[in-house]
Amino acid sequence: MGKVIQFLILATFFLSSDAFSQSKISNPPTPPPQANHNDDYNSENRFNDFRSDWYRKAQIKSEGIKYNEEGLKPYLDDNYINLLKDLFEKKLERFPECVQIDLCTDIQTERLNNLVGKTYSPRYKESPVYPTRAMESGTHGYVIVAFDINKKGAVENVYKVESSCTLANGQIQKNCEVFDRATIKAAKKLKYYPATINGDPVEVTNVPHKYTYAFEGQENEVVVDYPKRILRKIEQFTDKKQWILLEDYARDLHGRYELKYYWIAEAQFHKQNFDDAKINYKRLLSFDSVADKVKGSARERLLQINYSENNFDERDGYCTTSASYIQHYLCGINYLTIGDSVSGVYFFIRSLKYMKSSKIKNSNLQTTMLDLMEMQRDYLYEDLSKLN
Repeated sequence: MGKVIQFLILATFFLSSDAFSQSKISNPPTPPPQANHNDDYNSENRFNDFRSDWYRKAQIKSEGIKYNEEGLKPYLDDNYINLLKDLFEKKLERFPECVQIDLCTDIQTERLNNLVGKTYSPRYKESPVYPTRAMESGTHGYVIVAFDINKKGAVENVYKVESSCTLANGQIQKNCEVFDRATIKAAKKLKYYPATINGDPVEVTNVPHKYTYAFEGQENEVVVDYPKRILRKIEQFTDKKQWILLEDYARDLHGRYELKYYWIAEAQFHKQNFDDAKINYKRLLSFDSVADKVKGSARERLLQINYSENNFDERDGYCTTSASYIQHYLCGINYLTIGDSVSGVYFFIRSLKYMKSSKIKNSNLQTTMLDLMEMQRDYLYEDLSKLN
């Protein structure tokens, strides 16, 4: 309860500042096509059966972990970092699978792993070649593979776990083979710094990795499908802050225009009609075809509305994706307010790193987050004492 009281005043202050203007995507741009890319397997995806099988087969090692501390030193002192390491060690006793972050099912331990934990890390990655047949037909999708990493960091025993592709007509096919060969070929070229236990290299088995095939814009299909005349009209209303006209115009859009709910919600948000805005932001989030960037903006708005209502709840799921530094800050406040110091610190560090990498200057916000993290030191010690 004490944590809640400490942050309600700050939340109210933040709403009255320039946070609204810093986090808007009134007219998400239509990006040019991009080449294929890959990304790591995300433990929030729907592959519980595979994870369960991994638990049975994997070599889980937790002792002697090499910690990742350098990324925290600009923001936290050594004692604070050691506290996070101690927390991570204790949490691993309960969730040993979390030594491999891809398979961690406890969110706090996963975030501690992101902050301080490190087992194996990639040394070389190569993007797969986008198959010509898939490119010409407008097919995009993903493939999940798994493999062993030997003591030298080389990849062995690569095999496919799951694949899926989306055709140009929107039809989704499971076990899609069009990307399999290119994926297996690229995965075999992966090289890792080997995992070590007390300084000695060890083999890690059944490591999952996800490759995503997409043109930039395919994940933004709703934006791409909008005629330019509509986008120009939306931009005109937004630039002039004509929220009533924007809402009326967006409501009249017909066809496969899911993004209309974003613009309706934006208009309602700026008119402070928060109840209706929440409904339409959530409608937007229900569509798979809406761009992640736009969904991130909608989640950010929903967090801001929660602020205005002093309503904080981790079950809302607004803090699960990559986002702006403002959203990371809002998520940090959200978790501190419900009493989760680990997650609060995690999101503040993400916000600070984002600001540093993007060369964003906001000394007041930086100081606020550093002060808030310092205030959590005693709470983190208390969390550790409960685990001992």
